[in-house]
Amino acid sequence: QPAHPPPSDDRARGDGGVTAPVELPVAERLAQGRTAEVFAVDAERVVKVDRPGYEGLSTYEAGVLEQVVAAGAPAPRPHGTAVVDGRPGLVMQRLDGPRLTDLIVRGADTDELASRFVDLHLSVNGLSGAGFDDLSARLRAEVGRADLDADLRDYV
Repeated sequence: QPAHPPPSDDRARGDGGVTAPVELPVAERLAQGRTAEVFAVDAERVVKVDRPGYEGLSTYEAGVLEQVVAAGAPAPRPHGTAVVDGRPGLVMQRLDGPRLTDLIVRGADTDELASRFVDLHLSVNGLSGAGFDDLSARLRAEVGRADLDADLRDYV
């Protein structure tokens, strides 16, 4: 898989340019999870910044995302990597829409949402090409080591 050096300001915009590390200014935090925080960069881009202890995850994810987009799957377009407050991050296309939690609270059809979610994951999981077979094998091995109920393990 290709290396993903921190971009210059030009590369962070997706315009090419040199690869000198830069500190990318961000606006509001849009989301957060166990491994990363997502910040608005501008109206077109977000940056997913690794939390301490998960440094390097964004670089790995950038490579996977490039492969997923190149294979034609529905995914945000990657714009390289950057540094935010000294932490590595993945710059990608901003896709606005409602949060899943908000849809459920407003009474959306959860069966329909689940079906769309499954279809999306199946389309990504069905990709083939350089790097995907290795990733699939690694994920199968990780699931195999997980502490799962026997019925769920058989399903996975």
